[in-house]
Amino acid sequence: MIAEIHNKISRTGSNLHDRLENQLTGDFFGTLRYLPFTLGLLPVLEKARWMSGPDSQPLVPPSQEASEYSHRLRFWPRLPNGEIDVLLRMPARTCGIEVKYYSPISSDDPASTDEGGAQPGAETSKHQLARYARSLCRLRDGRSKYLLLVATRSDGQAIAEGARDRIAAGVAFWFLSWEDSLQALRESLPRSKRTWQRRILRDLIRLLERKGFDPFRSFAITNPTVLPGPAYPFVLTWSCDWTAPVRVQQGVPL
Repeated sequence: MIAEIHNKISRTGSNLHDRLENQLTGDFFGTLRYLPFTLGLLPVLEKARWMSGPDSQPLVPPSQEASEYSHRLRFWPRLPNGEIDVLLRMPARTCGIEVKYYSPISSDDPASTDEGGAQPGAETSKHQLARYARSLCRLRDGRSKYLLLVATRSDGQAIAEGARDRIAAGVAFWFLSWEDSLQALRESLPRSKRTWQRRILRDLIRLLERKGFDPFRSFAITNPTVLPGPAYPFVLTWSCDWTAPVRVQQGVPL
């Protein structure tokens, strides 16, 4: 709904498919804004990891700032250096959020042809995240500035590592994986006390699961039983006569 309101989906739906980032952005963050901050956005933001920039103030606000509906979300606002997906305003923090869903960044610096050539700095870089960081610096709202990349673990980590040295010095750069976001919602579900809250959280969990953000969980063997004594494998003895049955000999020590 949010993506359609902001004209990110055509009236005919011709640009709508399972991997549409704008649809995912609107579905996820547009739904989170209906939940109290401490039940929706806060546990999700707590899963983010700091990558570069000022770290004296964490991305997650202290409890005295985390009132339930004091935060504001703007979708696809036009900034001086481009259009970021979400602009999150908290009482003392402004956080630009860039969402990726199996797609690369939209712009980057050209590869240097000179051996040992240095990459452009934060003030001149054409990297998509570097441009957004400069835009955040130009917002004169008296708040601390943050830039958050939301992507899959595999793709997002590579993008974040490539951008961390090109983020403006005044912006704290953080990375949040979709997989950790899903885990945060699962942890938040038991703390929801109202039926409508649980319904919203369950829908968001199903959405991220359907998108493939549920990491593979291997089988865990708890309290394995180890039998005493030497181990004796089974040894197969084959007969040259293919019509004869296979004989299994047991009792040959390792």
